[in-house]
Amino acid sequence: MGPPGPMGPPGPAGGGTVGAQAPNWLNAKDFGATGDGSTDDTAAIQNAINAAIDANGGTIYFPIGSYRITAPLTTWHGSPYTGNKLIRLTGERGHEMWGARLEGNFPGYIVDQNTDQVWTVKDMTGTFQVGELMHPVPPDGRESFPVYAVNSPTEMIVQGGGDMFNPGERFDGINSGAAATMVAVAYNQTSLDRIDNLAIVNSSTVAGSGAIRIQNVYAGHITDCFIRGLIGVEASTGFTATISIQNCNIWGLPGAVGIGVQMGQCNVISCNIIGWGEAIRQRGFGGSIIGCRFEVCRTAIRTGTDQNGNTFTSSALTIQSNQLERCNTGFYLRETSGIVAGNGDSGNVNVDDNGPRDYGFRLLGACQGLTLLGNQCGGEVKVGFSLNSSDLPVAKGVALVGCFAANNGTKFDLSARDNPANIIELVACSTNTGPVT
Repeated sequence: MGPPGPMGPPGPAGGGTVGAQAPNWLNAKDFGATGDGSTDDTAAIQNAINAAIDANGGTIYFPIGSYRITAPLTTWHGSPYTGNKLIRLTGERGHEMWGARLEGNFPGYIVDQNTDQVWTVKDMTGTFQVGELMHPVPPDGRESFPVYAVNSPTEMIVQGGGDMFNPGERFDGINSGAAATMVAVAYNQTSLDRIDNLAIVNSSTVAGSGAIRIQNVYAGHITDCFIRGLIGVEASTGFTATISIQNCNIWGLPGAVGIGVQMGQCNVISCNIIGWGEAIRQRGFGGSIIGCRFEVCRTAIRTGTDQNGNTFTSSALTIQSNQLERCNTGFYLRETSGIVAGNGDSGNVNVDDNGPRDYGFRLLGACQGLTLLGNQCGGEVKVGFSLNSSDLPVAKGVALVGCFAANNGTKFDLSARDNPANIIELVACSTNTGPVT
């Protein structure tokens, strides 16, 4: 079976000429995957991924079918380090939109490119201390990453990666003064560059389980997928930059209180995110959430919180043009800077169908340089815009501009303005009964 032509998607299962002009396209069925919903296809698909890595990168194509997965599909293959390879997973769309499905029910992630990498070093002096940072020294571009473990005089694990694109750079320890030169990496010398046109479903409710974990990726993409699990997409730790999640349906498991997307510097665009404890949890510098629909979530967007629930500043963040329906709290903005603009929050009952929702927009912790612009809150909600003094002890440069509340409870709680150290401005904000000053 040949590869697809350069100008179109792969053809249907058994499509004859699929593959003839693109040798980097690998059909999962050519490696023994069945897609019959009952056969364990894990090993066959992993073999296809490994073959793509051995070929210096490639695209694994899944014809229509349900591929049973019983262990994580990983990109940890090949040693020593021989350069970064791009790996892509793509499926064939069917009449039910997602014709190709990767489905499992086990602890872990269906598709997993995780954080830990083992670096082989030489020219080592001193002794690296577990947990110390390796010091970046400008202008030579040395990187700073915590040492996770030291296995021998020539091997250590760096949590979060190091720079997979530049073998041979110098590492220097802050605390110990140790130094070494990286010459090889045993795992994760690939980048899971793109996942598209696939349904990826993990039914496990064990903590730490989910559909996709994508880390140590620069400018990766997850597009046109159906994603379901206790965690939909984990992309909040390790080296992640400008990852985009676009045009996806991201659904929670029935009865489970999970997280749709845990994100750092990611861009979530035009997605339907439905049925989560937290639809999106964001931390760190940069990222955007634009044009999404959130429905039946306990919290739609939570910022300033890491993967363990601890406070972790969110900054330079854009949240824009999102629609929220029946989410108990729409925006839970802790330790946040950036812009929240043009969002609408509504709904006449909470997730449990037994009363009003809690908050439309709630600010907490230390919010500095945060603008809420042109947002609206309506329906049955206890507080539309909450800037409560007990929630918001530090508010420096917080502005509400053109915000409108027509909810049935408290429309604007602005008691944080009573703290003379806070700098909070309202411009052209109003309720359905008149202006707010």
